[in-house]
Amino acid sequence: MVYLKGKDILDGAQFTREEIEHIMAVADRFHQGLEDKPGLDLMKGVHPGRPSFSSRAPGRDSLSRRRCTAGWQRHRVSSAESSSTSKGETLADTIRTVDRYADIIAMRHPQIGSAKEAAAVANAPVLNGGDGAGQHPTQALLDLYTVRQERGKVDGMTIVLCGDLKNGRTFTPAWKSTSTITASSSWSHPSSSKCPLRL
Repeated sequence: MVYLKGKDILDGAQFTREEIEHIMAVADRFHQGLEDKPGLDLMKGVHPGRPSFSSRAPGRDSLSRRRCTAGWQRHRVSSAESSSTSKGETLADTIRTVDRYADIIAMRHPQIGSAKEAAAVANAPVLNGGDGAGQHPTQALLDLYTVRQERGKVDGMTIVLCGDLKNGRTFTPAWKSTSTITASSSWSHPSSSKCPLRL
């Protein structure tokens, strides 16, 4: 039995095959529910903690758009430059403050390992929406779901991961997630952006 309630989502390698299949099945139900209406109310009444330390407007906007589709109310998300972190507040301080009112914390941060640091001090589950060049497990799950939707399956597929494999945060969780299922991966990159040795 798969039970993910209250679980942090921090790393692309944390999921078992059973958990990935369960997430894909739930995503199917969400996808079907969005065919005849613009949003869902499954997060109605949930109080989200949404600290965004990303200075990139597209990053902040994409996080906000996905949350609204799930039923969270839209409100302004501060960037790192306008938050208390620019005045000396630590990441742990910020997360402890957000944790006082949040049922769930969805965050993006430029530092590798920041989501795990946040999870260590938060009582609410932490969803890693990108930690620098480290992990972006939610994007990896979306990529796997897209492959399954477009090709009908993931098992037995060869997935080519190309681009900036050194600095791209979506590469590591995508590669680790495909390792959990029976799919193979090939890498293509410029010589200056080869796969990091930490893998």
